Amino acid sequence: MTSNTRNRQRQSISAFFAETLGAPLRNARRSWGAVHPDTGAVYLRVWEGEIRTVNSIRYARLGTRLKPGRSPSRPGYRQRLEHVQLIRQGAPARCILCRGNDPPVNGRRIRSFCRTPIRGLRVHRFDGEDWLVLQPGAAER
Repeated sequence: MTSNTRNRQRQSISAFFAETLGAPLRNARRSWGAVHPDTGAVYLRVWEGEIRTVNSIRYARLGTRLKPGRSPSRPGYRQRLEHVQLIRQGAPARCILCRGNDPPVNGRRIRSFCRTPIRGLRVHRFDGEDWLVLQPGAAER
């Protein structure tokens, strides 16, 4: 992320989703993404450290594989599964790249985020996890 992006970032990510993207989060603390009410576009928070390149294709990990000891009834997890299903059914996908506290202490927290959504193309499942294929040529943030 450029210093210009960080300097302009006075808006919380929840306000960014609601005011800039027009896709308010259901729950500011627990939601991992949101759906735009008019366009149906799905906006997903993804972690900068969970972008992978395989055979020149960039993927964002979607966090659909449950970690040991985690409940599938957690609201953010259930909502992420709903969002992934919408993308599989053809909804446009956009990623908001988030930078977390490093290392994560007492759970990951968003330290900063990129204000330019990255277009997702389709969902692929491998190794028990869903990954979103990112638009070729989308700039590294």
